Amino acid sequence: MMSNGALFYKADLHIHSYGPGNGSFDVTDVSNTPQAIVDTAIEKGLKVISITDHNQYLNSQIAVQYAKGKDILVIPGIEVSTTQGHLLLYFETIDKLQRFYVGLTFNHDNSICNQGIVECLNLAERLDGIGVLAHITLDSGFEKVINRFSPHMEQIFMCKNLLGLEITNKNEAHLYTDEDDNAEHKKLLSLWRDSLDNKLHRDFAKLMSSDSHELIRLGNNAEGNNRLTRLKMPTLTFRSFHIALMSSESRVRLEDEIPVQRPIIKHIKLEGGLLEGVDIELSPNLTCIIGSRGAGKSTLLESIREATGNKSFSKVCDSEVWPQNILLDYTDEAGQTQTFQREKNASVVNRSDPDSGITSIPIESYGQGDTASTIQHSEENPQVIINFLDAFLDLNLLEAQDSEYIELLRSNQSEMNKLRINIVSLPDAKKALENERRKLKAMEQSKAAEIVKLHNALLQERDFRKTLIDDLNKLIKTYRDILGDTNLFDKVAEMSDDRIV
Repeated sequence: MMSNGALFYKADLHIHSYGPGNGSFDVTDVSNTPQAIVDTAIEKGLKVISITDHNQYLNSQIAVQYAKGKDILVIPGIEVSTTQGHLLLYFETIDKLQRFYVGLTFNHDNSICNQGIVECLNLAERLDGIGVLAHITLDSGFEKVINRFSPHMEQIFMCKNLLGLEITNKNEAHLYTDEDDNAEHKKLLSLWRDSLDNKLHRDFAKLMSSDSHELIRLGNNAEGNNRLTRLKMPTLTFRSFHIALMSSESRVRLEDEIPVQRPIIKHIKLEGGLLEGVDIELSPNLTCIIGSRGAGKSTLLESIREATGNKSFSKVCDSEVWPQNILLDYTDEAGQTQTFQREKNASVVNRSDPDSGITSIPIESYGQGDTASTIQHSEENPQVIINFLDAFLDLNLLEAQDSEYIELLRSNQSEMNKLRINIVSLPDAKKALENERRKLKAMEQSKAAEIVKLHNALLQERDFRKTLIDDLNKLIKTYRDILGDTNLFDKVAEMSDDRIV
């Protein structure tokens, strides 16, 4: 049986276990043992897990050994309570995790590691370890612990083996992306991108795990449902896990952002014609059909197109090489499988529900002729191939950036026009300035003469005021002497009426 290629596997990469001296100091659920965690994870459909106890790795070692031969990948891991916040670290082998662990030091009760995030990441990098900043929005996350955007935080984002950020709900998925409104976040993201060797435009892997401290919470997110993270991996190996985090745009998905089930074409069977007896279980990741010239690629593609109720305009349709009968199984997003039948020179029939069943499903397909036509017409009009390629991309963000840059350019153009006008009028402005300077100098000279005249007037006023004060004093003295002699008043007062008459 052929491999279906890389598949999206359900993962829980942050699990705590019970065990004094072996597990996390804050886990009290005695049933939450490494063996129980592995068994429960398998029952819940998890394919990738990691026991990441606080500052301890022994239960992770037990889980890795217990999982051997089972249909699950247990990644050796640890959550380090660093001086700068909690950090998740993953290693390919227990031996590498152990060698990392012996390089750390802790406080008296093993609850706090004495090293910072950068030191731990650098130590892990020498052992091919991968780092993920734990629950970045919680109090124990690096942002709240460091508490300010500083060179210390910048050093963290310059570590090349820092590949992921753990979030607690889907609303935090935009953090540290181009869609983040926080300028400091964007600055750190840019710094991280610049530090990468391959200079590719990449984003952090956004991981949502259970951070479970009880067995019952294993595989559930902070809201209590079982929607965590899916990783696209061709094999259940640490290398595939590493590649998934490095290519997070296409290989890491939050389950809250994807449908529980997606529609797929499962199976096609052809009877008669060039592809007589072909019976294929199609991969759920089918993206193309490859084969040598004349192998029947176009016939198979057009058979899928016609059997799904989509019109084919190829000459091979209903030709001598066309199948006499096509049977195609389709599973919808609700998990229901329906069988379509398309006989030669006939319409599609729904064999699962002939009376009221659907007879067509929307698909997007490109045959050799379609792409060749696009390339041919692109010589006359390059926009044809541009539109064709753009259809495979999400350009909303780039188009929004283009609009923003266009507005900035228009604003700059307006400012440049103002500057041009100012430059043209500069000679006249210089002449006017020189004229104003001459006027100012003349006014200064005129004011100097007025100041001398005023000074002289002040001196004359001072002399006049002194003379006036002296004269007033003399006058006061004279009147004081006159009014001080009362003889005349006394004589008048002594006169009788007869004498006056």
